[in-house]
Amino acid sequence: MPYRYCCNSKRGQRVVEYMPDLKQPFQIISLGGQTFEIFQEIDEEFDTAYLIYPDFEKEPLYTDKGRPFATAGQESCEHGLSRSKEADFTDDCGGCLWFHREATPVDLIGICMCDALLNIGKD
Repeated sequence: MPYRYCCNSKRGQRVVEYMPDLKQPFQIISLGGQTFEIFQEIDEEFDTAYLIYPDFEKEPLYTDKGRPFATAGQESCEHGLSRSKEADFTDDCGGCLWFHREATPVDLIGICMCDALLNIGKD
């Protein structure tokens, strides 16, 4: 893995920063019979790396059983139910009761288990 070395002369400290390999996937996620390669991209203005996830709102993708994939950050649909007892609805899929994370409770890609969206748009 490539690293960038620099010296902060004001504090006299040596700083080691990770430089991502943008040509290789940062993470590979297997979920619902699909494999997703997650790449990093550099924000040059802030000199930081961030992850690029599939845009399932623009390009919907479904499991073999007709369930739609979703990212935790995408906008919730009209069928969204909040996981929180304090709210009736949620703004994003990650907070929705129907959003199923397969491996860990913090997965950013999941499957919508809402029957109202079952098979919608599936070829």
